[in-house]
Amino acid sequence: MSEKRKYSESELAELLQHYEDDKLSAAEKERLQKWLDRVDPQAETYSELQKKRIQQTIYSKIEQVLSAHQPIIRTKRGGGKQYLYRWISAAAIILIVASWVLFRQLSSPSHQNTQAKLNETFQWKEVSSKAGQRLKVGFPDGTIVWLNSNSKLRYKDSFSTGPSRDVYLERGEAFFNVTKDTSRAFIVHTEFAENKVVGTAFNIQLKDADENYALSMLSGVVELTTKNGIGSQKMLVSKGERAVYSLKDKKVSMISLKDNDWNLWTSNILSFKAANWPVLIQKLEDWYGVKVNMDTPRFPDQLFTAQFKDESLENVLKSLQQINSFRFRIKGKEVYIE
Repeated sequence: MSEKRKYSESELAELLQHYEDDKLSAAEKERLQKWLDRVDPQAETYSELQKKRIQQTIYSKIEQVLSAHQPIIRTKRGGGKQYLYRWISAAAIILIVASWVLFRQLSSPSHQNTQAKLNETFQWKEVSSKAGQRLKVGFPDGTIVWLNSNSKLRYKDSFSTGPSRDVYLERGEAFFNVTKDTSRAFIVHTEFAENKVVGTAFNIQLKDADENYALSMLSGVVELTTKNGIGSQKMLVSKGERAVYSLKDKKVSMISLKDNDWNLWTSNILSFKAANWPVLIQKLEDWYGVKVNMDTPRFPDQLFTAQFKDESLENVLKSLQQINSFRFRIKGKEVYIE
């Protein structure tokens, strides 16, 4: 059989079934190998982001097969021998072969050389804020970004010329006031979700004290696409709404925002609204660059609502003592709540 020959789906299915049954003849092994070798590693290249998407798709299909079609065992009377439905195994084999082919493409020298050239062509630029520091950053298109404490943002120098305006929020929290450009969408990539806009103002917090990803809208509309290994959810989030994506159970809930106190930090205002101790501690640590030490929460029912502008850590804690009773002491960069 010619090495260039294309195999039909039925022929390929037959080969894979024989492979699964461990009944491949020498000739069939050669045919299967030739089919695998037909994949041209130079046919397509993938960016790191595309690679993640493809991997997630493969994992998603595997999860769907396993969850939707649990293995069914049948017992042959008198023999006590058990059989699994063969098509489940065949589906798994096809997915494994697809993963193997993808690995060949992504790990091929031609792909890596192409990726290296791309990295040389586009240089990464990085903006980051230290603990206790907040930054305001201007982009070439007029977009303004505020970085909250201990946050990190990256983008390529092709930001001004590429088909889309891509930035990567890798840590912390950021508020975006995006200049409208209908021809080039503005996309904020994060570990947990993608956020696609044309022109709008919104805030992204990667992970709060309760392990939630939050997208809060001041104006316009954002297309939110969540990421996980099983599947993704896509939705539109509009002005006055907040999408809260639980990183624990992978569910999204929508909340109506009654005020804009959630972005007061961009005006250097430290704000608490019905904040419990875990939320309070996280904000204090990020805002002042300290470590707050507290034994197993001793005040589970205490909540705090307050705002502070340009106040010292000591003054903030003293003011919070007027709301709920607790003691504290500050030692360098360490705070102890008692």
